[in-house]
Amino acid sequence: MAPPHESALAISFPRLRPLSLPIISFSLRDHSGSGEEESHKALETVLKLYTAIRKRNIIDISDIIAKECRCISNLISSPQKFNGKQQVLNFFNSLMMSLGNSNIEFVVQPTIQDGLTIGVSWKLECKNTHIPVGEGFSFHICHVYQGKVVIRNVEMFFREPIEPLQMVRNV
Repeated sequence: MAPPHESALAISFPRLRPLSLPIISFSLRDHSGSGEEESHKALETVLKLYTAIRKRNIIDISDIIAKECRCISNLISSPQKFNGKQQVLNFFNSLMMSLGNSNIEFVVQPTIQDGLTIGVSWKLECKNTHIPVGEGFSFHICHVYQGKVVIRNVEMFFREPIEPLQMVRNV
């Protein structure tokens, strides 16, 4: 039986069909629109984040992180907070450096979407063997700034406390 908090999420938010990063195409237009369009753009923006991590592209990450972005994560060490775009970019840069040129990549599945708030379930797995080496979840709050959807808040956590990214480096 699922823990109570998982049931509440399934009831409160619609489930989305599974998506895989390599087959995602992006078509962000630079104008604001309806709430439904902004909601779709928020999902695209979050998926762009994981594509940029997979490609180890900090410039693409910088394009979608808001100036006042805040982040909390336990991926690199015990839970830490990062405030402001530069600290958040430093976190993602450290994350990508921890992954190095390994065969480890994020496989992402959106799980909840409520307007500009997006939840994703993810796992780190070996590209060649698809053996999972860790899994977690993230919540992203986006907002529209000058007609563009950007990420304002990131919460990114391993589900099971393991030696964050220590095991990944050995794969």
